[in-house]
Amino acid sequence: MDTPLISIILPTYNGSKYITSAITSVLSQSYDNIELIIINDASTDQETERIILKLQKKDTRIRYLKNEKNRERSASKNRWVAEAKGEFIAFIDDDDIWSDQEKLQKQMLIMYNNSNIGMVGTQAITIDEVGSENGKIILRTDDTDIRANLLLTNQFIQSSMLLKKNIFEWVGGFNEWMNLCEDYDLWLRIASITCCANIPDYSIRYMARTNNTTAKNMLRMKNVSLQLAWKYREDFPGIYKALLVRLITFFIPLKLIVQLQKILSH
Repeated sequence: MDTPLISIILPTYNGSKYITSAITSVLSQSYDNIELIIINDASTDQETERIILKLQKKDTRIRYLKNEKNRERSASKNRWVAEAKGEFIAFIDDDDIWSDQEKLQKQMLIMYNNSNIGMVGTQAITIDEVGSENGKIILRTDDTDIRANLLLTNQFIQSSMLLKKNIFEWVGGFNEWMNLCEDYDLWLRIASITCCANIPDYSIRYMARTNNTTAKNMLRMKNVSLQLAWKYREDFPGIYKALLVRLITFFIPLKLIVQLQKILSH
């Protein structure tokens, strides 16, 4: 099989505490025809750059880019995806880890065997700030099930994604005016024009930090996600169920709703 270049985008801001593990996990992939584009988003510490430059000396597949001033996440990613040389694009955050060395290989096999698929993700193990496992993110795997549930919940994890660069560009990349749920908005636009999949393997370790943007803006994220579900209601089924469940989650945690559904289904 041919091995087209994959460009992996890794943005970081003062990420020295975890970034070594993220970088090492990418460079350890069995699919090795890659470039790792690390974007230093004007970090205020010196250690982050020192780590990146040290690792770059050991592996020429690392491209190190630095923003002169801190940019919004979406704008920064769009800028450097445009600079990427690869036919395919992948993403990883500086505190996440690709725990499966075959991750890219498995995703590329799906792409090769299914030319109609333009985007592939994976399942995830969630970890805390000291690396201890504390849960799993289980997502639908085939296109039909993904579509049936995409308005209800985001079916993709950004650090797991592999997608065709031309599709990313066709839909216009990340919405630069969004700073919450910009990845969900992108997946909805991509899924509206191409088939998608998730492999069943837990290929990443996803860190959910208590002080990160997700935790601090949970209520706002629920509101934006609700608006996105309504915005793309014509593209995917299940809008009324999605609206009902999303409204309920303002008062009851989604995890509890899922547990109740399991109990009632028995």
